[in-house]
Amino acid sequence: FVCCGQEYINSSTSLCCVGNDGYPTMHPAGNATVTLQCCGSKVIHQGEECCNGIGYDPQRHVCAARPTPGLLIQHQCLKGAVCPVAAASTAYCGSCDLDPSTTACTWVLSAQPDTQSTTYSPFISPTQETLATGLSTHTNRSNNSYKMLDAYSHTHAENKQFEGSLCPSHEEVVHSGDAGKYTYTDSDLEPFTTYEYRVRGWNSFGRGSSDVATVTTSEDKPWGAAPPRWSRLGERDDIIQLQWQAPARPNGEITHYVILRDGQERYRGDENSFTDVGGIRPFQEYSYQLRVCNRAGCTDSPEVVAVTVRGVPEDVQPPVVTAVSSSSLHVSWSEPTRPNGVIQRYHLNQTGVGTVFTHTDGPRNHTLTGLQPYTDYGFVLVACTAVGCGASLPSTGRTLQGLPAGVWSTPRHLIINTSAVELYWDQPSQPNGHISQYRLSRDGHTIFTGDQRDRNYTDTGLLPNRRYLYELQATTGGGTGVSDKYVIQTPVSCPTGIPPPHNVTVSGPYSISLSWSPPVQLNNNQPLKYNILFNPGSDSAAMHRAGQALSLNVTGLEPFTTYYIRVQACQREGCGLGEGVYVQTLETSPEDLLPPTLNAVGANVLEIHWSSPKKPNGVITSYHIYRRPFGTDEELLVYIWSSGPLEFFDASPALQPFSYFQYRIRAHNSKGSILSQWTLAQTLQAKPQDMAPPIVTPSGAYSVHLKWSEPGQPNGLVSHYRLVYKKLQQDPTLNSSTVTALTVEGLVLEATVFGLEPYSRYSLRVEAVNGAGSASSPWVDIRTLEASPAGLANFTVEHREQGRALLLSWDQPHTPNGVITMYNLYSEGNLEFSGLSRSFLFRRLDPWTTYTLTLEACTSAGCTHSPPQHILTAAAPPASQPPPSPLFIGPDRVSLTWVPPSQPNGPVGEYFLLGRSVEDEGRGRSNEEDIERGKVLFRETSPQQAETFSYTVTGLRPWTQYEFSVCTQNPAGHTCSPWVPVTTRQAPPRGLAPPTVSHLQGRPSELVVTWTPPLEPNGVLQSYRIQRNNVSFSFSFDPTVLNYTDEDLLPFSTYSYSVIACTSEGCITSPHTNITTLEAPPAAVEAPALGTITSSSINISWSKPLMQNGEVTEYILKLNSEEAYRGRDLHTVLSDLQPHTSYELVLLACTSGGCTASVTLSTVTDEAPPTGLPAPTLKVTGPESVEISWSLPEHPNGIITGYELRRDGEVIYVGTETHYHDFTLLPSVEYSYVVRANNSRGAASSTVATAKTHPSAPSGVGLPTLTPLGASQVRVEWRTPARPNGDIVSYTVYQRDPVQLSITSTVFTPEDKPFSDRHTTLRGLDPYHRYEVRVEACTALGCSSSDWSSILTLEAPPAGQTAPLLDLQPDTHTSLQTSFLLTWSPPAQPNGKILHYEVYRRLDSTTGTHRSGAATVVYRNVSTQCKDNGLLPYTGYQYQVWAVNSAGRSASPWVGGRTGPAPPEGVGLPVFLHVSATSAVVNIRPPARPNGIVSLYRVFSLEHSNHTLLSEGTSHQQRLHGLRPYTRYWVGVEACTCYQCCSQGPLSELHTLAAPPAHQPPPRPVTLTSRSVQLEWDEPLAPNGVIESCELHLRSPCPQPPQPVALPCSEGPAEICFFGKKRSYNVTGLQPYSTYELRAACLNNMGSTASNWTTVTTLSEAPQYVSPFSVGSNLTVIWLDWTASFSLNGYLKEYSVTESQLRVYTGFYSYLHVPRTSQKTLSFQVTCTTDSGSASTPTIRYSPATGLAPLENEDGGKQGVSMSATPVYSELWFILLLSLLGLFLLALLLGLVLQRALRKNPSARERPPLVMLQKTRKAGGDVYMRPYPELCSKHHSGSVLLPDRPTGLTDTKIAGSSSRFSPISVLRVPSQTDLDQAYSQHSLHRSVSQLIDRKSLMMEEGSWDNPLGHDSGLYVEEDEFVDAIKALSSVKKEHTMFTDTHL
Repeated sequence: FVCCGQEYINSSTSLCCVGNDGYPTMHPAGNATVTLQCCGSKVIHQGEECCNGIGYDPQRHVCAARPTPGLLIQHQCLKGAVCPVAAASTAYCGSCDLDPSTTACTWVLSAQPDTQSTTYSPFISPTQETLATGLSTHTNRSNNSYKMLDAYSHTHAENKQFEGSLCPSHEEVVHSGDAGKYTYTDSDLEPFTTYEYRVRGWNSFGRGSSDVATVTTSEDKPWGAAPPRWSRLGERDDIIQLQWQAPARPNGEITHYVILRDGQERYRGDENSFTDVGGIRPFQEYSYQLRVCNRAGCTDSPEVVAVTVRGVPEDVQPPVVTAVSSSSLHVSWSEPTRPNGVIQRYHLNQTGVGTVFTHTDGPRNHTLTGLQPYTDYGFVLVACTAVGCGASLPSTGRTLQGLPAGVWSTPRHLIINTSAVELYWDQPSQPNGHISQYRLSRDGHTIFTGDQRDRNYTDTGLLPNRRYLYELQATTGGGTGVSDKYVIQTPVSCPTGIPPPHNVTVSGPYSISLSWSPPVQLNNNQPLKYNILFNPGSDSAAMHRAGQALSLNVTGLEPFTTYYIRVQACQREGCGLGEGVYVQTLETSPEDLLPPTLNAVGANVLEIHWSSPKKPNGVITSYHIYRRPFGTDEELLVYIWSSGPLEFFDASPALQPFSYFQYRIRAHNSKGSILSQWTLAQTLQAKPQDMAPPIVTPSGAYSVHLKWSEPGQPNGLVSHYRLVYKKLQQDPTLNSSTVTALTVEGLVLEATVFGLEPYSRYSLRVEAVNGAGSASSPWVDIRTLEASPAGLANFTVEHREQGRALLLSWDQPHTPNGVITMYNLYSEGNLEFSGLSRSFLFRRLDPWTTYTLTLEACTSAGCTHSPPQHILTAAAPPASQPPPSPLFIGPDRVSLTWVPPSQPNGPVGEYFLLGRSVEDEGRGRSNEEDIERGKVLFRETSPQQAETFSYTVTGLRPWTQYEFSVCTQNPAGHTCSPWVPVTTRQAPPRGLAPPTVSHLQGRPSELVVTWTPPLEPNGVLQSYRIQRNNVSFSFSFDPTVLNYTDEDLLPFSTYSYSVIACTSEGCITSPHTNITTLEAPPAAVEAPALGTITSSSINISWSKPLMQNGEVTEYILKLNSEEAYRGRDLHTVLSDLQPHTSYELVLLACTSGGCTASVTLSTVTDEAPPTGLPAPTLKVTGPESVEISWSLPEHPNGIITGYELRRDGEVIYVGTETHYHDFTLLPSVEYSYVVRANNSRGAASSTVATAKTHPSAPSGVGLPTLTPLGASQVRVEWRTPARPNGDIVSYTVYQRDPVQLSITSTVFTPEDKPFSDRHTTLRGLDPYHRYEVRVEACTALGCSSSDWSSILTLEAPPAGQTAPLLDLQPDTHTSLQTSFLLTWSPPAQPNGKILHYEVYRRLDSTTGTHRSGAATVVYRNVSTQCKDNGLLPYTGYQYQVWAVNSAGRSASPWVGGRTGPAPPEGVGLPVFLHVSATSAVVNIRPPARPNGIVSLYRVFSLEHSNHTLLSEGTSHQQRLHGLRPYTRYWVGVEACTCYQCCSQGPLSELHTLAAPPAHQPPPRPVTLTSRSVQLEWDEPLAPNGVIESCELHLRSPCPQPPQPVALPCSEGPAEICFFGKKRSYNVTGLQPYSTYELRAACLNNMGSTASNWTTVTTLSEAPQYVSPFSVGSNLTVIWLDWTASFSLNGYLKEYSVTESQLRVYTGFYSYLHVPRTSQKTLSFQVTCTTDSGSASTPTIRYSPATGLAPLENEDGGKQGVSMSATPVYSELWFILLLSLLGLFLLALLLGLVLQRALRKNPSARERPPLVMLQKTRKAGGDVYMRPYPELCSKHHSGSVLLPDRPTGLTDTKIAGSSSRFSPISVLRVPSQTDLDQAYSQHSLHRSVSQLIDRKSLMMEEGSWDNPLGHDSGLYVEEDEFVDAIKALSSVKKEHTMFTDTHL
């Protein structure tokens, strides 16, 4: 059990979690499947992270429990919220969307006077600087939290409740300086906060620290005032309730709160809530603000908006959309009829786009731009209140029409014959409106006009072999769009009279057969071919070639499609087209039916939409809709469609909520049907149903465990479960509120609810929630288990025996949570009382001592102890008062600090601070006399509980010694400390006079400052410093310097100067001296401002200069450089000016320091009425007309806007002309005329002028006779009028151009010769132009004219010939663009009939490649186009056109053009630079004749007529990569000017350098034997140089040739077995039946290369005997090992072992274990048999008692052959010799063994260590590997690992010369399974063992493995087998354990 707060808990089953407030909470520790951990006062799963009592997955969420970067936070203040991991960058201070770049935040602690808990408030500031400053002082506090709490004792009497509730701060060094300085000012502190300071001093010995001094800062305005929280009172619309909290930092005692509504005060008081009931109306918003005040001031919180009854707006009207232009719409709207609150914003949503505009204030309209012309746009208006948003119905608007775009983007035409063309067009790609008209033009002339339905036109009347330009115009309401020009060339000739096709037969849905007749007219000398056109002129046009046949069967057509078929007949010069017929193919089954589109609109409703088949191939008659549940094959026909929209709503009862269904469509026509693919859809979710009650089990006193099952009908995906509980009250009248205790994921079906009260009844239920709603289970009642008591109160204390005893009593716990079984009383952790009594007398106590007492109450479930209660006993007189210590020593004051007495023995009631001067020192008085002698400087009555006290003594003299003492008094008595001497320090200077400041004449920006030393320096002066305008200079002066010149000052500015004098102890500042600098000219003068301007005056004003640099004495205004004003005023009026006249103004401002001029200002006076208009001039021009003219007024005074001419007072003319011809007058009448001139200001009239018309005029003037005299002259002859009516005084000849409608006249009087000759010549006429002439005859009484007579002038050479247009075209022979097609227009002035045109050509001299030569005629004809062929490529030419008529010729300007490129000529040889083995740098010379711009160079090589591209690019230097070393290349260069304009140059030889060889072929074996191999090899395929020599490498690889038992293998090193120039070699010295790898390596002078390895296996030989086999034994087994006895030299067939010529073993293994059954001598021989022969060892005789006998000789020269002679070992002498030798060796061996046994170390271990066997797993059991030495390989060395199966008891004898242990046996007992497997084989009748000698152990790194062999073919007698089995059984029982020592 452990202590958790006031209770004991079992730490193995419960957790004690302590929150930030320090209060612990108990929780169950989990179970076998769920492991919990503490997270604050809550519990979370073990794998989760903790965030403010909430567990979260760090892979998916983050914890917003951190301050913004740069700020600190204490762990007690940590609060946070869980945010998604995507919001990690903005997760701060409990918020998931706080931007750290704009806001800084952290938490600080604040104490509330009305609660005992600590309030954690996030402190957020919009600026980083303010927050950082405030928090830097907060985190630098003393480490004593109790003393920090004393800051609140000034205002809070109940300060005990705040103990431990403040965040303590660490101690910080705030100042470190010179030992001579004893003052420091700490700034940037927080208001109303207690700080503790102490001073630490160092000397050479160490450091010491003062006691702590406590200081409390003053109050300041509160910080962090949060806005009030508002709520409504029920459904009332006229009441708003407000609640608020204290500010995060009160910074003092809060005096009152003020609530402001819309800026007006509504409440003032100290409560934390207010109900506003005055003037509240529904559907209104009110702005509330909290004002928090303390004694230092008030702080306002941010505003919060409270809304009365509010809801989502209703009846939102659709917006009104108005078209503004083709790309913009104007949208306006009105307020909803039912806003249900204050509309905060409007959202204008565009269909398919989203929100395009958000409106918050201003006019309710918006203009959208950038739209498409003539396009419909839909808009929805969304109005939003504080609650939500409501949307209007859609509203649609269409933009205005615009210019069409993409007109005739894909033109199409059909040539009917040489004179007719059919043209087709589509609607413009972007019509941008409604097409109202199409207009088709040919060569600029309109030939067709139609509406939007006309999409084709047949143009007739064309000429053969002519080129026509067509242009199409499309017109909408927004304008006309024009297409590009479309050129059509008519054929020279073509067949005509082509009849339409006949016998058209539809043979199926995909084919048509038809026939046709030949054309009526055709050229029989040319072949005729036919083409069948389907839908010609359309987008789907298709052509089928028929050749010369007159019928065709066309396949591959579309079913049920109408085709328009026409026949085209073609000959060499052109094609003709006949009329057509319409044919429709037959129907077939539909194709390409897309699956339907499904949309879930409800839990039981699905909406199905589908579209027609892409290929209906007929008329769709019906659609069948099929449905099936997902995952089944049972489909159901649910609907048959016959007409209407292609949609269906399936609301069948079979549709279940949140279920998957599949639909598909079958479309039918008359020929069949098509079935679509299935489409999957899911119905929407519905609320869950059938939620069963949970199984609730109490898991503790504070928790219950719930298990539940999924709803019977989830109707969707259950996203989570809510666990809800309510506490059952004992009082039935009280209602319990439900609490959602936990929310878990939908996959969780059990959970534990914590936080319940012990031994209480609860009702619980589970709510299942999906996307559509939730369902609740029935309530389940449960009671929690008992717990430890709670609510244990403190003691009631009575003092007894004068502070030496206490009478303690207590009450029963408030919540016993069970029956109280025991009370225990602890003092300082010691048990003082135990029992059921509730009182106790506590004795033997010390007076004025605090005792910590704890009461513990226990029930059967556990115990609870009360918080420790501190009780203080009675008081006694104080003792041991320490003396005061100086905290600060100044020149006139001393700060003293002292601590309470070490034994206060009671509450200190008062402190006395005594002081005296130094002359009282040393008189030897008692303490009482000192008190009497000293003066009481300070009394601290009722001192607070503090560790230190301080007081500053003032009024002292500098450098004077004083003594101080402290006396302490409590209710029982007093005591005083010893005296402490203190000497005051020096002081700053005194009596510093102000400085003297003077001017420097002529230098307004400089002043001279002088000063005198202070009257009382009070020390050594160290420096002077000057202050100007209360700002100190950055430099100081030596004490000897007493003046300074200040520069760079502003003129006419006042400055104040003072001087600072400093000593080592401080500084003094003198009084200020003020002075004003001298004046200077103004810095800048603004131009004057113009006021009222009239025709003769200007009102002018100006302002003072911004920088006068003195006092402005006068202003001077100049008008056109002449002075117009001088004075000090700021305005004037200039008069006597001329109207409508320009003037220039300049203003000068002057001070005593000079003048400054402004910029020049220009202005113009107004206009005035004109004056001085003279009388008009009159000229009588006949009996019915008068010509009037007049001049401008003498003074226009402005711009004359017009004239009025009055005849006899009637206006006859108004205009700007100064003349007028008045007709229709009466003959011989006098008329008067007056002219009036007008301008913008008035008018002026002239005097009257009069004139009289003439009498009558002649009549009968005949037509003149006209004769052309040339191209520009005509002779005119006339006769006298038939009735002159008097003397002819003049003839007038009038000439008129009928085209230009201009008339010229010539008057002839009697003085002129034509008057009497009656003929004249008209000159300056246009050639080949028609003119009209008439003659007018005049008498004194009037004139009469003839009719008009016309004449045509003669021709003249043409003029105005335009330059031709050049069109570059490919040449018909070379396909190069070396031909020009020239087109031109007729001359602007033909001056006659054009007979023909001539085209001249010359070389263009501007290109610089040719010199312009003589022009050459290339064309002479009447056509306006020609083609010039055979030109030079990429050459500039100039062309000129001459137009020729009968009178001459005219030339156009020269126009230039360049022909296209051609393959270059003169491509040179490449030059090679930097040649290496595989690369080279090629330098390419430009071609001699590039024939264009060379755009690409290719470098290629030629080898056996094959071109290989080596490099390409535009550079003249290219690097060739990938070359073969030591190779000759023929390299050439190819230059290209265009895609097919390339030419190659000559080839150049390139030799690459040598490189190491490559691609060495492997050697080939020629002859193979058992001991050698003959090989040959070739040179490398890429020698890359001269091969100098070759090497042959040999190595032994893995694996080797197979054996029945796999042998271990390791690769051997490569050896060089040959070096030379030969290409073959015989390798000898090999081992038979061995695998070798060989490779060849060839070398040149650059290196070498090696081939791949060639593997060869030598042939087999007969095996060879090598050495005798070894024999050994122990107590039970005899073993044989012939591992090194043979060299196999081939594939092993078997080993056979004979004993006395009786075979005892046949197999593949090289060892044998035989049970030892007797002591007789055995004769063994081993025979090795391979596929090439056999070999035998000599016979070895072995006695288990005596050991080995001498070898029996054998003839080793014959392997595998039995010897017929008597063997040596059968001779008697040989047997006796070997017996004696064996006995001798045995004796020697026994002696050695006995010697080692007697010398054995008794502390050594009794057996060698056990080593783990190397074990591999194979079929049939475990396989143990043992070492096996190499048998027969020269180049191969290693060991063979033989797999063995354990078949019996292993007894291994271990001996060797290097071992210091005697031979012992290590036994391994096989398992019964091993025995069963070993003896189950019919061929194995006896167990065997294996001997491992010391040498084999050492060879395999001391392996202690003990493998067993598996043999076959072993045969012994039956009785021996039974004896062996018995021996094994006895050994198995006796050796199943042993004692190991010294492991």
